[in-house]
Amino acid sequence: MAIENEVVEYIAEHENQRDACGYRLVVRNGHLSARRIQTGVGPVEVEQPRVNDKRIDENGQRIHFSSKILPPYLRTANPIESTFATVRLRTARTKGCGSRTACLTMVFKLAQCAERHWRRLNAKELIVEVIEGIKFVDGIKEIAA
Repeated sequence: MAIENEVVEYIAEHENQRDACGYRLVVRNGHLSARRIQTGVGPVEVEQPRVNDKRIDENGQRIHFSSKILPPYLRTANPIESTFATVRLRTARTKGCGSRTACLTMVFKLAQCAERHWRRLNAKELIVEVIEGIKFVDGIKEIAA
């Protein structure tokens, strides 16, 4: 697993650092308690290896291993899925999307989140027109007759 490999590489990188008695300063020490991460296919239990890092930085503080793959605050697999999880929760609680305005607001917020994490949305100025109620057919404004 990638998390295991990350820990193995971190320990190997600091393997030559030893204390006065010759013991390694960075060692593996079991696993942290399992965490549930929400993914697109459902919740997944993840166990992260624990690292005991006894090195001290220049300020006298112990250095701590922090995984780049599984940071301590991570609860979803990616930010876009996190936004979809919020939409799913809201629609489940309200037994639907609620009012038209509430639905369009959720779509707008989802587009804003997607824009921050994906490439910039094409024609983002059209989102305002969609919220105002202008209809589009195949991406073209429908002209009222």
